[in-house]
Amino acid sequence: MKFISASLCRILAVIAIVWTFPGAYGSDYGQLPFDMQEVKAPSIPEYTVSLIDFGATGDGHHDNTEAFQRAFEHLKEKGGGHLNVEPGIWLTGPIALESNTDLHLEHGSILLFSDNRDDYPLFRWDVADNPARECVSPISAFDKHDISITGHGTINGRGEIWRPVKKMKLTDNQWKKLCGGGTLSDDGRIWYPSESIKECTHEKIGGAAPDDDLAWESMREFLRPVM
Repeated sequence: MKFISASLCRILAVIAIVWTFPGAYGSDYGQLPFDMQEVKAPSIPEYTVSLIDFGATGDGHHDNTEAFQRAFEHLKEKGGGHLNVEPGIWLTGPIALESNTDLHLEHGSILLFSDNRDDYPLFRWDVADNPARECVSPISAFDKHDISITGHGTINGRGEIWRPVKKMKLTDNQWKKLCGGGTLSDDGRIWYPSESIKECTHEKIGGAAPDDDLAWESMREFLRPVM
């Protein structure tokens, strides 16, 4: 299964921007000490729609997951195009991109992903023929091509709902605020977003049978998305 994580999508966005001006970088390929295939800009039709056209509300409270789904389904039917996200705070669950599409975030737009871990279901994929599972990424694409993320907006993937934090990395005030929720390690030096994340270990994951859905689901909060 071909999987494009949020991180890879960001790389694709950079590539899309760079190769809008191929003359500025194309000559660099001849100076490399090794052969490298020239990166081409994504092929995206000159067709643009607004997220607002699909019922979205950028108030930071309205769930726009279905609006994003409808927008990308529409672009898929049209053969691709650009989805424009205007200034605002656009709360949403995971977004699945389609081929030949561009997610364009205008200056002042904030893509705010849900802080509800239940919105990120587990999916199974194989790594070097070894089955693995993790929660779906905030932005992903499966078996797709020609994708870009552009613009000057902000993407907030809500990493704080998944990642443990060490006390030594925060100020006293930051640590005090963080400890208003979640749970602490036995020595009080590490904060965990939830008890299940604290209790899960890599050894426990390694002992789970590939087809034991219940075992994997019990560890779901530990299997955080690729941000």
